[in-house]
Amino acid sequence: MGDLSDAIEPTCECINGTGLPAVLAREASSFFLLENHWQLLQEAIRELIAVAQSVGIKVTEEINKSNKCDPTVENWQDEVERILAADLEEDYNRLEGCGCFCNCPANLARRYHLGKQIVEKLEQVNRLINKERQFTRYGYTPAPEKVEERPYTKTIGMQPTLKLLHQYFNDETSSIIGILGDGGIGKTTLLDAFNNDLMKQCRSFHVVIFIDVSNSKKLDVVAIQRTITERLGLPWVDTDERSRAKILSRALSQKQFVIILDDRCQKGIPDGCSWHSYTQ
Repeated sequence: MGDLSDAIEPTCECINGTGLPAVLAREASSFFLLENHWQLLQEAIRELIAVAQSVGIKVTEEINKSNKCDPTVENWQDEVERILAADLEEDYNRLEGCGCFCNCPANLARRYHLGKQIVEKLEQVNRLINKERQFTRYGYTPAPEKVEERPYTKTIGMQPTLKLLHQYFNDETSSIIGILGDGGIGKTTLLDAFNNDLMKQCRSFHVVIFIDVSNSKKLDVVAIQRTITERLGLPWVDTDERSRAKILSRALSQKQFVIILDDRCQKGIPDGCSWHSYTQ
């Protein structure tokens, strides 16, 4: 694609030889080289459309990875859309149809203004093409949500216990809260509701980690570590459990966090926690 300066500079130099300022020389160039600039603009627009399609594919690839479009790229796409929407073709065809150099002052004025618009748009299109070449990324991994909403079914009679659970939670002396009850009475539903309620609170914690723990004789430590790793937005370290535990411990020590363990038997829970017996 030809560069705008290749078309403008020779004419500008010729006109500058007459003693006209550079600005006037440039405007004169946009008037006399209108047809040349129009062809350059069409070529630039075709290239910009192709570049925008390529960017769209890369952004889609990022979104498919659960990433988000980089704000700089998103702003670029919006600007491309605005530039391409400003179509000058109708004005150009109308001017071309009535004769560019007729003695009609109105046509000469239209040519002058249209020539300036074409040059300005050509510069904008080329700037967007060059700007895309500077992109180093098209998406980014968003920070984990503070609370991941969980689906649950509202049940009758749960609100008093849910309110009591919030009271324990808001009591700064309670660092561990245990809920006891027979299987199938709604403890998981209660925890789901509590988890979702935390989305509405302004408490200064960074993340809520909900972990489904198998109530079997042997805990799946790796699965628990993987859940915590994902919720903290950390890369998975393929090493032994003890090494990962140290990494997660250091990461958690820098945050205010809430961990909800569902389906965990009483055995193995530290002493000194607040227990509540839940019955329906």
